[in-house]
Amino acid sequence: MPDVPFSIPGAAGEFLQTLIHTSSAGAALFDRKIHYLALNATHALANGRHVEEHAGQSLETMAPSLAFPLTRLLRKVFEEGQALQGQRVIRDVPGQPGQLQTWTVDLLPVPGASGEVAAACVLFTPADLRSAQAPNHVPERLWDLTLTLPRAQSVEAVVNAVMEEAVPLTGAVAAGMSLLNEERTALKVLGATGYDASTLHAWPSVPLTLNIPATTAVNEARTLFLTESDLRSLYPDLAVAPTYAGMAHVALPLVDDDTVLGCLTLAFPNRSPFTPSEQRVMTALAATCAGTITALHRRAAEQAARQELERTAAFLNSVMNGAPSGIAFVDLKLRFIQVNAAFAEQTGHPVTAHPGARWGDVVPGWAAITQALAITRQTRQGSRQTVTASRPGGAGDQVMEMEVTPVLTLRGELLALKCSVTPLSVAAQETQPSLP
Repeated sequence: MPDVPFSIPGAAGEFLQTLIHTSSAGAALFDRKIHYLALNATHALANGRHVEEHAGQSLETMAPSLAFPLTRLLRKVFEEGQALQGQRVIRDVPGQPGQLQTWTVDLLPVPGASGEVAAACVLFTPADLRSAQAPNHVPERLWDLTLTLPRAQSVEAVVNAVMEEAVPLTGAVAAGMSLLNEERTALKVLGATGYDASTLHAWPSVPLTLNIPATTAVNEARTLFLTESDLRSLYPDLAVAPTYAGMAHVALPLVDDDTVLGCLTLAFPNRSPFTPSEQRVMTALAATCAGTITALHRRAAEQAARQELERTAAFLNSVMNGAPSGIAFVDLKLRFIQVNAAFAEQTGHPVTAHPGARWGDVVPGWAAITQALAITRQTRQGSRQTVTASRPGGAGDQVMEMEVTPVLTLRGELLALKCSVTPLSVAAQETQPSLP
């Protein structure tokens, strides 16, 4: 696979070729679809593959465990056009089950001929090698969950996997997962195990003002690994409560992209302090939960947006087809989105000449309607009135009945403006109130 298999002119291309070819660290170049464009042997070795195998392949195909944390960073570079430095990602070690490696990555945007970011160069520096087998024989399956959990298709599936598979592997006897409510004032419990029914019914949500390890972890975005003695020292009143007495506790904030989403809590029979290996695997589990939940929320939002767009398009078509009055939809910058044949007849321009054109450029003599559109855009209130507007081709004026209405999304956001115009006959004009 060539060092840079697509053309980048000038100094930028020369710099990338030199960087990828000579870097002692792993280096790779990705396109906007997160497919490999180029890489060096160091990065190919980290993937457990040959350089040539990567040509045109997706990151997900070549390095699935790396794709989950890195894709989010790459998309941020493509969207914002800014470099990211010193980011940390965790991936498996090919051919060594149970071992994970932490990498520090630097991501550099690469502009294309049009000026937008066409590619991103990533430099990989290994931070440390973490073994899932030593020193305390953390089950390999728990590390595996941090790699497979991102495939979950719903938040409920994430919660179930953690409660049913991950919790028993940690040795915890009770656990709970919660997410912040929309107001970010309380934790709503999504799932729990090991607690009696009365406790679960008493606490469907936990206000952040309550002083317990979970709220501390969320409020301070800080992981807590507490033995019983730690709990007595930090939470003396809590340590005597039946749910906490004689127990060690772990509170793991669910954090993605510096945003706290919720908390994962684990309770253990009193024990010695948690080892670094235990802390690493539980922290990785929480980070994977947070990233997966964020991705699921984003996917759900995108699906809802697509469905709403489809409903809007269907509505527009149903309104436009066969309507006797002239109808036009314009965006919030008063540019035409769509018009029907009756409206085009009133403007004197073909239907196809309207989409994308500014209202004032197409119908400069319709000042009263332009003003009505601007008022509706500002107030979100519709209006209906009789106006005088110029005829097509400068053939004098005409009197029309005009109605402007806002087009809103399901969430009440202003999406577009609808304008309908109906020319009035002489007889109809005589029944209308006189214009000011």
